[in-house]
This record gives sequence, C-alpha cells and structure tokens, in this order.
Amino acid sequence: QDVGNVVPTLSLDDDSAEPTAETTEEMAEPTEEMAEPTEEMAEPTEEPTEEAADAESASASSPERALFRITTDESEARFKIDETLVGNEIVVVGTTNDIAGDIIVNFANPAESQLGEVAVSARTLKTDEEFRNQSIRGRILLSSQDEYEFITFAPTEFVSLTSDPVSVGDTLEFEITGNLTIRGNTNTVTFPTTVTVVSADRIEGFATTDVLYSDYGITIQAPPTVSNIGDVVTIELDFVALLVDES
Repeated sequence: QDVGNVVPTLSLDDDSAEPTAETTEEMAEPTEEMAEPTEEMAEPTEEPTEEAADAESASASSPERALFRITTDESEARFKIDETLVGNEIVVVGTTNDIAGDIIVNFANPAESQLGEVAVSARTLKTDEEFRNQSIRGRILLSSQDEYEFITFAPTEFVSLTSDPVSVGDTLEFEITGNLTIRGNTNTVTFPTTVTVVSADRIEGFATTDVLYSDYGITIQAPPTVSNIGDVVTIELDFVALLVDES
C-alpha cells in the first residue's frame, strides 16, 4: 500500500473557504462609491513608486499561508537501538523513505501552522542484515500484517513555536507533541524539531524522540550472537516538504 494513501491530506481551503458574514455582505452589496468610482480614482495623478511595486510583487509571491507535502524522494525515517553483537557494542539503524505528511505553514504567525498526521511504513524499514529485517516485519513490529503496516504520529500541540513572522532562510526550533502509534499501541510523545524555510517552495526539517519499545507492547528475543539489546529506541525523521499548488 502506498504510504501517501493512508494520510488525510491538509488543504488551505479547510478553514478559508467560507468568508465571514461581514465580508459576504460587503461583496454582495457594493456601496455607491464602489459602484461609481470618482474621477480621481479613475485617473490617478501619480504613478506607483518602484518601491511600492516591489512590495506588491513580494507580497504576491509570499502568501501568508502555504501547503507543503513531505516528499519520499528526499525524506527518511530512522530508528536506532543499542545492541551487543558477539561482544561488540553497536548501534542498529533501520531506515525507510516511505514517510508521508502535510504541513500548512503560516508565515505571518508560525504558531498557527498545522501539521497533519504523519505516517511511516514499518514494512519497508531496512537494516544492514536481512535476517533482522525479516524479524522486524514478522515478530517485532508485525508490519507484515496490514493492520500494523504503518507507524503513525498524530500531532496535538506545537510547543515554543514563535508567533513572529518568518521568511526564506529562517530556521525555527520548537517541539511537537502528539500521539505515536506503533503496532496498535498509542502513547503521547514529544519531538524536538528544527525546520528551515529553504525557499518559497521548499522546507526542510529534523525531528527526534526516544521511546521505550516495551511501552508499545514490543518484546525482542535476541539471537544467540546478541548478548544485550537496549530498552530505548531513538526515532528520527529527516524530511523535505515541497509546496503544493492547489489552484
């Protein structure tokens, strides 16, 4: 199943499609001044200044709110867990590019931005050993079963996200709290997050958190060559989100 198909996408129309009653009335019943422009309005005496034209152009190219969608081509989800293999301490890393989610960035007030549910394919996670991969799918995450194919994160709150306007080149540091579901078990977690507005049509970010896999009903039976497996799993998301044209 395509990871993008399980995520309800956000839309800029969700909370902007309905104009206010005041706006509707003004649009439906224009005033006499609006209906009959004066000579002064019809024939402006001054040409717009170059500065005003530049400001208008910048405003048109930088909307207050914009929808971005995580791209699998440049994004990666990872888990990391400590393991003692044949007497050597190592860090096992599993990765997948199958990550999906939508972000509405409010450039005028970032604190009012939105993040839709994020989904990661647990079925396509890969480490450096195929035997371990099969164990993850079949016995640890049970992701070979359709009901546990995806790990999901449903955000509930932005913490310490600025309300000051942001523009291209700015980097924001904040936290995202929400409900993380793994193998049908859900817990509240917080991701310290960094997001950079790379350009008008591209944002990049990194988010990470640590969880106890036992909190998600997961047990790991170590093979004979592994003498110890850590209790904590680090989850990391490196993501790139591109502007979505809804026109």
